[in-house]
Amino acid sequence: EPSWRKTCKKVVAGAKGLQECRIGVIACAREMSKLAIWLRNKSDPDFMLFETISSESIELPVGQVRQYLSENALRREDLKIEEFENRWRKIAIEAASSLRNKYESSTNST
Repeated sequence: EPSWRKTCKKVVAGAKGLQECRIGVIACAREMSKLAIWLRNKSDPDFMLFETISSESIELPVGQVRQYLSENALRREDLKIEEFENRWRKIAIEAASSLRNKYESSTNST
């Protein structure tokens, strides 16, 4: 089904973005958590890891919310974000690689 394939493509793109350091761990985790719901696959251990990362980083300002913070607040929060992402990066990239392997074949047209 086309919408399922499109969601699989988003999983692959997100995984690739994290692997290539084009997106951060937190942003990737938040996106992957949504995609897991759309794919009805929240019980997959790789998606579960991203849900954990997303939940544990909920207070960290990533994305559009940053526009509402002062420069000083952003500097403080950026230090927290950097520390958080460094702590999770290796295992998140491993999960991303696993998801990419699982869903890449589903993105090809039949």
